[in-house]
Amino acid sequence: LYLQYWWLYAFITSVFAAIYYTINQYANLPGYTLVFWRGFIPLITLTPLLFFLEWPNNHTFYIATITTSLIVTYTDARVLQGVAIFGGGVSLRMKPFSVWLIFLLWFCTHADHRNDLLSDPLKFICILMTLCVGAYAASNLRKCNISNKAFFYFLPIILSSALIDVLNKTAMDHSGLMSGVIIYAWIQALIISVFTAAHHVINKNLLVKDIFNSKTVLTGIFLGLCVVVMNISKNIAMSYTVNPAYVTAIVFIAPFWVSLFYKITKYEEEADVRSGAILVLSSIALVLLNR
Repeated sequence: LYLQYWWLYAFITSVFAAIYYTINQYANLPGYTLVFWRGFIPLITLTPLLFFLEWPNNHTFYIATITTSLIVTYTDARVLQGVAIFGGGVSLRMKPFSVWLIFLLWFCTHADHRNDLLSDPLKFICILMTLCVGAYAASNLRKCNISNKAFFYFLPIILSSALIDVLNKTAMDHSGLMSGVIIYAWIQALIISVFTAAHHVINKNLLVKDIFNSKTVLTGIFLGLCVVVMNISKNIAMSYTVNPAYVTAIVFIAPFWVSLFYKITKYEEEADVRSGAILVLSSIALVLLNR
């Protein structure tokens, strides 16, 4: 069941990613403060499950998991802050750039995958054309003033996201199914909670009491529960896909859900929505051509 429907778990992730990346557009809270709850809620939710799981015994799993946890602590804080500045739709449409990085990384480091593509010239040409369409959409996206600012703001996140997803897939490949899915999310939640709490103690611009502001707590609980679902569904999808770019691209359907929400609520985006949509579609097409 898991193997056959890995794409369904990626689809579920896209729905909750849309919620996750839109919340702070309305709450407008400091990114690092919200990320504490992004870690703490999954931590307390998943801890009881640890008693029923056998911990992975492969050191690669722990290296990949700890590395992603440290990166995510930074990227999620920056993303949530970016959502407050640029809105959920703009923020999500920046992320498909990382699909190309994941694809190229896999192409360069996996000989079987590379040989398969090169053995089918027509498919390979279609992939290159898809990349060109995406590049054209990206160039149009940057003509919009807000999107141009967003691109440079999210550039470190774009680069980091590719590494995160490759390491996520690596961790899942070196663990059992549910032990990897749950323990990966738990370790990540623990590290994020500790680091963001310490950041509030050390950073003069942040206060520990800000974490427990009523608005922050309510927003953080909702956001944290979204992360629980996102982590579990995405980790299951990563466990059974042959290429992490496939999962990543399906998750990037999330901007569609955000745009649909904006349509219902009659919220007007100032960014280049059409080029952003083409960018997302090109990323999905890239994955479909590599199935």
